[in-house]
Amino acid sequence: MNKLLCASIFIFCFSLFAFAQTQNYVCPEIKVLGPDGLVKVGETITFSATIDGKTPNSNMEFEWTVSQGTILDQQGLPEIRVMTTKEMEGSNVTVKVKVKGLFDCNKEASETAVIESLPSDHGNPPYQYSKSSLEEEFERIDNLLVTLQNIPQSTGYILFEIEKTEDLGDVKKRLKKIFSHIFVKRKINRSLISYDICYAEDNTTSFYIILEGASLPEIPNCKRVDIDLK
Repeated sequence: MNKLLCASIFIFCFSLFAFAQTQNYVCPEIKVLGPDGLVKVGETITFSATIDGKTPNSNMEFEWTVSQGTILDQQGLPEIRVMTTKEMEGSNVTVKVKVKGLFDCNKEASETAVIESLPSDHGNPPYQYSKSSLEEEFERIDNLLVTLQNIPQSTGYILFEIEKTEDLGDVKKRLKKIFSHIFVKRKINRSLISYDICYAEDNTTSFYIILEGASLPEIPNCKRVDIDLK
């Protein structure tokens, strides 16, 4: 009986101690560090995880996922390399890491790297996409704006191709939101962006980087649509 009582007291005291430790535990901050600037097409991107600004200890494991590209290193390490390809031009790569071996805290962190768009003054646009949600459009345009800002004296030209069956009122609302994102939210100088709206068989948006001294691209068979976006 006495042994059972002593054991119960020991378990109770240990539980109180563990609870107190839990209450006083401060969760560490997990971060993922990536490249500082634009990533060139075909380059390898290095991402590394830190905990409270320090290199993690060997008792922790790291589970990485990547939005696109190929992870070149084995799982479990605090650092990975991601290989990019030509097809990833003008997009971004988001990695997420889940840390195993931490206390009951937030165990995840992420980081995004932007892959540059290859500049072109005519011909094929550096980036082209079909109609998508506004959130996806904003993400694509943000990547191109980063490229634009990193090429001195360059300007941007956007060609919006719309189908003849589209309601022009809906088109106007969409384009006003896009330009508000560019000029108001991202604070891009209005003189740096020009655009055209044309009828076409498919709904497509093309973003050109116009180098200093170069002319705007020629758009064959463009039936321009006059929409006042002011």
